[in-house]
Amino acid sequence: MKINGGAVSLKTFFGSSIKAEQSLLVFVNGLLQKPNYAYNLGSGGSSIVFTTAPKADDECSVLFYKGTPDIDVALLSIAKTIKRGDIIDINNNPEKGQGPGLDQEPRTILGITSLSSDTVSTNPYRHLGITTDISLLRPAYWRKQTTDAIINAEVVGKDRVELEAEPFPTSYLINSISAGSTEFYVNSAVPFFNPNNEELTNKTITQNFVDIISQNTVRVGLATAIVSDTGTISSVDLTNIGFGYTGVPTLKFSAPPEGSGFTTATATATVSAGGTITGITVTNAGTGYTNTNPPVIQIEPPKPVIEFNVDVDSYSGDFGEIVGLGTTTVGGQNKLIFDFFISEDSILRDGSGATSPVGSAVTVSGISTGDFFVVTNSNHLFSRGQGVNTPTSVVITNGGSGYKTADGDASGTRLNVATAGGAGNGLTLDLTITSGVITAVAIRNQGSGYKLDDSVSLNVSPGSGCALQINKAFGTLETRGATDASVVVGATTSFLDNVYQVESTEVVTVLNTSIGIATVGSGTTNVRRVFTNVAGLSTDNFSSTILTFDSANIGVGTATFDTRSTETYTGSISPSSYWANYSWGKIVVARDQSNNFDAYTGNGAIGLTTSTIISRSKPLEFRDYAT
Repeated sequence: MKINGGAVSLKTFFGSSIKAEQSLLVFVNGLLQKPNYAYNLGSGGSSIVFTTAPKADDECSVLFYKGTPDIDVALLSIAKTIKRGDIIDINNNPEKGQGPGLDQEPRTILGITSLSSDTVSTNPYRHLGITTDISLLRPAYWRKQTTDAIINAEVVGKDRVELEAEPFPTSYLINSISAGSTEFYVNSAVPFFNPNNEELTNKTITQNFVDIISQNTVRVGLATAIVSDTGTISSVDLTNIGFGYTGVPTLKFSAPPEGSGFTTATATATVSAGGTITGITVTNAGTGYTNTNPPVIQIEPPKPVIEFNVDVDSYSGDFGEIVGLGTTTVGGQNKLIFDFFISEDSILRDGSGATSPVGSAVTVSGISTGDFFVVTNSNHLFSRGQGVNTPTSVVITNGGSGYKTADGDASGTRLNVATAGGAGNGLTLDLTITSGVITAVAIRNQGSGYKLDDSVSLNVSPGSGCALQINKAFGTLETRGATDASVVVGATTSFLDNVYQVESTEVVTVLNTSIGIATVGSGTTNVRRVFTNVAGLSTDNFSSTILTFDSANIGVGTATFDTRSTETYTGSISPSSYWANYSWGKIVVARDQSNNFDAYTGNGAIGLTTSTIISRSKPLEFRDYAT
């Protein structure tokens, strides 16, 4: 039996009362055939054996009742244990009266003719042990191939699929989804989840199912029973509310000590919308318990939120480099502008058809309005925050006079001095005083809400005239929704590495030389220009010299939006051979469960590693790719 050219076997689980042959509707010339009378399944479940063979010109039809996919029936790709090049040796069985004349010599397996591995072909055999009795059962010994061999002029290696690694394509969710959502945006999908050149006959099995696995923290609730003087449970003390519950957990009390008529207590829990246990109500107080040995309460742990073998309708997405970067303000809304370019050596540009991972070459990103994407490995920083910054450096513009230490000395140090002025609050400084003049300052408490270049003064006495300026600050770049700019999509303090949503796109033409492509003359290339809404940067004049980039990547440790820069952009796109990497993927599925899945985008691209995982249910094929 075959489906779409691929051999299949029909089998039931061991011990099942279901008869596989009775799940088939077999017709010969339109007449329904009776199972176990007109036909049976072959021993491996991959063939139909008729009691009376149909004629050559008879028309046969076979229908299979599949029921609910992945519940009633599972379509599995079998890891074949027997392979070409193995040795099989059919022997005689003296216990059944079989003499040595039925003992055959070993021979090489040339092919497997059934998916269930119940039928194989071997090299031609004309020696001892041949019989025409097909009902004869004899023991067969199988030996794995130990050396490479040549079979039918083809090299057959001794490597085995079951011993190879099983890579499962996996991505992280980049936009949280609700119970009814069928569109999953991930950091990457194509062609890793659905390589076009993967083994053809199993594609519908290997590529069209994914597992969705929440990584949310779960914690089991804990409780203690309070026993009354009469031996009943008077109440339950909830000592740990737990976390991650998506339903009401079951509670079990340990049984009371052995005695006549004693009963075990029961109780029910109440769970909040946030997944914690808010209360436990005793529904049966039980009898026979003691204060000295109260019962143990077992609360069911939170169940992992996982959906297995979810049907996939389609994959889309691409990846490449950002070769243009700019800013603009439209209708009062600040925007970042990226030019997406699919690298010249990208596998997405491989248009060699059946042997290509993508089939047809992709030369311009297919991302569109409303799609989500990730920027990684960016090399430029924004400065000048919009009231969301934390100072990292303060410089003295006037040292003032008359300042003293806490002990009244004209020279020395004074710690934790409050400041006044600027857009924020909470900034305190440690002062170095020389003859009444402030000669050095160090930040003790950074405070928050300041802007770059804010002027601040000292809130201390005696002394006057000291003027200070915040010359470095790091802040948070927030990305916003495409249609509702009040919705926060992601946030980062690390370069431009973040999750974004596309507000609009267009295809533009740029000079090859401007993005690092070697060319003769004035060659050009099309790129996808993407506009995204952002916040957390200066609103005074987003397209002015106030907005700058730090090309020197100045800073220690994790780089942040914390430095002045040497390059200025005035609302236009500045081309470069490389600003960052981008990627996006979209997986459209058909779901039959109602779970919520979270993406964690509040810590830039690095925070995505805690988001929900989307993984292909089946691993990538080990071999048999189109070549």
